[in-house]
Amino acid sequence: MRISLLLVSTGLLSVLQATPGDKEFVSKENSVPLLELFTSEGCSSCPPAEEWFSQLRQNPALWKNIVPVALHVDYWNYLGWSDPYSSSEWSSRQREYSQIWNTRSVYTPEFILNGHEWRVGEAIPTGTRIGILKLRIRKDGSMDASFSPSSKSTVHYSINLAPLICGVNQLVPRGENAGRTLHHDFVALTLLRGPLAEDSDGSLATHLTIPPEIATRMDAVAAWVTSGESQMPIQSVGGWVK
Repeated sequence: MRISLLLVSTGLLSVLQATPGDKEFVSKENSVPLLELFTSEGCSSCPPAEEWFSQLRQNPALWKNIVPVALHVDYWNYLGWSDPYSSSEWSSRQREYSQIWNTRSVYTPEFILNGHEWRVGEAIPTGTRIGILKLRIRKDGSMDASFSPSSKSTVHYSINLAPLICGVNQLVPRGENAGRTLHHDFVALTLLRGPLAEDSDGSLATHLTIPPEIATRMDAVAAWVTSGESQMPIQSVGGWVK
C-alpha cells in the first residue's frame, strides 16, 4: 500500500545555536502539530505504521510542520513479549484520549494529531496563531522553556517534554512479532511536565531537568504546550540534539 503524508505549511521552525553545547528550538507563532503514534512491539500490525513513521526522518516537514512522538503502550505485553519501551503512562494517555472522544476502546497502531484521531494520507490542517514556544537544552540536561501566547488568557499553561531516541533495532523473540527485528524512531523515553509561570519579560516560563541517564541517550526532543487540565497539545516544537 502506498502511503503519503499531506502537509500544509505552518511556518518554519528555526533551530538556533545558543552558547556552546546548548541547543535552542523556537517555533513560529502559528501552531505546529504534534503527531503521536501509539504502538507496541507486541502488536503484529504495528511494524508497517512504524516504518512509515521512520520515513519522517527524511521528510523536509520534520520539526518544521510536524513534531513526531512514538509512545509504546504496555497492554500487549501479556502476549509473551514485554516491550522494553512500553509504559503504563502511555497506555493511560491513550485511554484518556478515548474518554475525551467518548469511545470505548483503544488500539494500535493509532495516530493522534493534536489530540484528534488521524490517518495516514489525511491533510494536516493549517496552524492558527497560538504563540511562540522556545526551548533551550544544555549539555547537562537542564532545560528552559518559555511560551508567549498570541492573546492574553486567564488559563494556565504547562510544558510537556519528551526526550526521544531514534535508530533503535530490537529483536523480538516471542509474541506476535516473534523472530522479527523491529526498527523504531522518535521513541519517547519519559515525559517531563511543569507549569509555566509569568517571567519578568511577560512570557510564561519554567525550568526542568532531564535525568542524566536519559539525557545521555536521547537523540532528539519534542515539547508541547497544554492549557488548563487538558492533555491536548496546542503548540509544539522539537529537533535533533545530536
